[in-house]
Amino acid sequence: MASGSSLPPKTRGKTVSILGGVVQDVCTIMDRLPDDGETVVASAFSMAPGGKGSNSAVAVHRLTRPNPKNRQPPANKAEEHPTDHEEDVHVRMVGAVGADKFGPALKKNLEDCGLNVDG
Repeated sequence: MASGSSLPPKTRGKTVSILGGVVQDVCTIMDRLPDDGETVVASAFSMAPGGKGSNSAVAVHRLTRPNPKNRQPPANKAEEHPTDHEEDVHVRMVGAVGADKFGPALKKNLEDCGLNVDG
């Protein structure tokens, strides 16, 4: 996903590279755990992007960005610099996604979260 030198040209500051899993979490909700050899039907089913590596990378990215709820609006347009924080900490995910139907969606999710997934 990320190669060793695939940083944007204007990147300054620190780079956090996270090496880890990029997976599709599959969750089922059941009223109880099955006994040995028993089949229990789930009452709900959900899927979401996951993996310790990708979850950590998204968390680091979010934690290194200012909270928009706490930002004071600039006094005038000249003071507005909405992308200044993007140059302070660059987060990139190093991992692999499969060639199955989940792979492209998992990669797009990381891109949508602001991570570098070039490579």
